[in-house]
Amino acid sequence: MVTRLLVVALVVLGVLLTVQTCRLDRAHAATTREAYRADSLEAVNDTTRNLALTNARVAALLGDSLTAVQRRAVQTKQQKDALDVALGLERRAKVDLEARVRTLEAQVQGTTPTTETPEGVRSGTFHLEQPPYTVDATAHLPTPPTPGRLDVKVGLAPAPIQVRLGCGPKGDAGVRPAQVTVTGPPWLTLNVGEATQAREVCADDRRSWWTWGLFLVGGYGFEGWGGMAGLGVGVPLRR
Repeated sequence: MVTRLLVVALVVLGVLLTVQTCRLDRAHAATTREAYRADSLEAVNDTTRNLALTNARVAALLGDSLTAVQRRAVQTKQQKDALDVALGLERRAKVDLEARVRTLEAQVQGTTPTTETPEGVRSGTFHLEQPPYTVDATAHLPTPPTPGRLDVKVGLAPAPIQVRLGCGPKGDAGVRPAQVTVTGPPWLTLNVGEATQAREVCADDRRSWWTWGLFLVGGYGFEGWGGMAGLGVGVPLRR
């Protein structure tokens, strides 16, 4: 009789532990959802910031050759669009980026002496190098009232732009903030618009290859009912 009661008690204990584990899992899942909601709210309200103005180490690293901006990304499920379908790819992140080249303003002195034709057309050539622009121009000014003419060739240097998706340190419930960092030449004004990425990108899903567990064994033998309980280590056969 005592042995039978012991088996029943062990079974009840196992059920209670299972129920408690499920409750803890649900509580953790609820906490994680709230943490992601708070993270998304902060990301939506974030704006593009110049890292050189807020991080002295970054400013020293970039110097005068690069500019770097950063903005939080919303961690959410990615919705496939027509381009994703056409590419045949599973999108993990999407960032809207705006890059504007600064306005060219300059006063340039002629590179050669002014010339004048027998018809009275005066001409002058000009050259300007102001990154990212290279300008060569020739101005022709005939006698009034004939309108003048300007022959211009403008070259524009390529703009190397680099986009980095990074994950910050863990916050509440283990949620890591997602950051979009963009670097480019200083003559570009960079602005990060809407930025989203899948939660899995920054989710820390590393799990231990072993787990503790409670095992219960019961049965009926020659001497009646019997049971055994203990702790064991479980190793998954598939990751």
